[in-house]
Amino acid sequence: MSILVLLFSVLTAPAATDSSYAISDTSEYERIYWQYREAPLGKRGWDSTCVKIAEDYKKFIEQYPKSDLVDDAKMRIAEFYQLAELTDKAKPWLMDIIQNHPRADYYSIIKHGSNGEKTAAWALFWRGYWWKEAKYLRLIIKNYQDSPQAVEDAKKVLKGWGMSE
Repeated sequence: MSILVLLFSVLTAPAATDSSYAISDTSEYERIYWQYREAPLGKRGWDSTCVKIAEDYKKFIEQYPKSDLVDDAKMRIAEFYQLAELTDKAKPWLMDIIQNHPRADYYSIIKHGSNGEKTAAWALFWRGYWWKEAKYLRLIIKNYQDSPQAVEDAKKVLKGWGMSE
């Protein structure tokens, strides 16, 4: 009798592709991010982990092209390339966010949701900060008043550089 019950449960169980068994885009996005904790100590290990995480976020974009987290995944790609000191690889990802996702909400890993800021505001911030180009920081102040933390940080950096808003 137990074999029949087992056979019935196997035959009537949802397929592996059923959405109830699929990993959500949010879970996958966060899983990729937290890999940095597994990075081996030392510069070489850290760089390779950062590149792997960037590559995993590229796969995320391919797997979930319609996700609300695509802009955030692009931001993470830029951030992890920068952490691996591959800033030239980071730049196109930041520019893509600025051009293609100007009003997308930034996803906070800590809050597990939007933190009220815009992803493009942070892409502008990092674009300006990493390449020391004030014009990008000024664009945040001008166009992203709905991202108060990015605006505040842009003002602080400009002040630190001895520049006006």
